[in-house]
Amino acid sequence: MDGSTQSAITLDPLDALALRRARRFARSQAERRGMAEHGDDAALAAAELLEGAEGAMVPTALRVTEADGGLVVGVDLEGGRPLHLRELSEALLSGLSAAWGWEARPRGVHAWCRLPATRAR
Repeated sequence: MDGSTQSAITLDPLDALALRRARRFARSQAERRGMAEHGDDAALAAAELLEGAEGAMVPTALRVTEADGGLVVGVDLEGGRPLHLRELSEALLSGLSAAWGWEARPRGVHAWCRLPATRAR
């Protein structure tokens, strides 16, 4: 990836189109990295991480990076800890990813999902 490629976006919680922008961004990042086959999965992972949290969690940023030949979709959520995802979100992330999880941050959590280089269908 060259240094000019944006790999993160800031999310405005008051933007009614924020989820659509996040999904489109995740898909475009997969394509820019030559992993277009992961575009739909990256968009779905972003949506589940952004909207699947239970409680008062406010999404503030979305990042898409490469790791171990696959993609990592990560979101920053402000609010309480620990992170609890709805059951359906957990199931979708588990089915899509090689691994997913979260880590505490000073103002909330960073949740992530690692899409494998090649996903079995």
